[in-house]
Amino acid sequence: MRYIPAGLDLSDLSIWDQYLTDDVALVLVTHVQSNNGVQLPIEAVTEMAAQRSIKSLVDIAQGIGIIPINIQQWSADFIVGSCVKWLSGGPGAAFLWVNPDIIEDCHPQNVGWFSHEDPFEFDIHNFRYAKDALRFWGGTPSVYPFCVASASLEFIINLGVDTIRQHNLSLCEKIISSLDEGELISPCEERYRSGTLIVHFGQIHQQVTEKLREQRVQFDSRSKGIRLSPHIYNSTAQIDTLVQLIGSSR
Repeated sequence: MRYIPAGLDLSDLSIWDQYLTDDVALVLVTHVQSNNGVQLPIEAVTEMAAQRSIKSLVDIAQGIGIIPINIQQWSADFIVGSCVKWLSGGPGAAFLWVNPDIIEDCHPQNVGWFSHEDPFEFDIHNFRYAKDALRFWGGTPSVYPFCVASASLEFIINLGVDTIRQHNLSLCEKIISSLDEGELISPCEERYRSGTLIVHFGQIHQQVTEKLREQRVQFDSRSKGIRLSPHIYNSTAQIDTLVQLIGSSR
């Protein structure tokens, strides 16, 4: 395993062109970078990988539920994610999609009951892989996370990711417009930005974040700044309060 060096702009396709070399068998690409809120050009990267006979694995955990995704536009071989974050489905539930064109070539080593073509055959000496992505499943999953995630997924689907995204962009724009130059770490352009804003307040960063904590504003911190992620359950009034708190901390 090797990594593309930190600090390189992964939205630049020339970087991928440089690192997707002949000795690469599988490339892991994150749809959204959690430390800077950048949306990567997944369609172009997976297409480049496919042209070079490199299998691609796309992690959409940071984007699913907030950014409309059409996997038919990608050339991905595997797509993985979890139901925490924007799907609000709680911990313990994850998902895997496998390109139907390559399933027969996949022979996972970590298998279990439901990896079998006929789980109820109960013949340990006659293991046969399931014909679909279930061959990756393994054993009996925990039911509770599945129930929580199912309810959340149903809510997201009925509401519509496009609706959630537009709400998010509207609230994010209110925050962005209140920031001083250089405070927004995330991309300014919507098409390059995820649902999360990474913000750093420079020399007054600590006093601003302390004020937000005092007023019970929920956010988390990363090396580049704090992360603000307005979701569908956040109101315009809440964002107005956030903006006022930031302004009063300067």
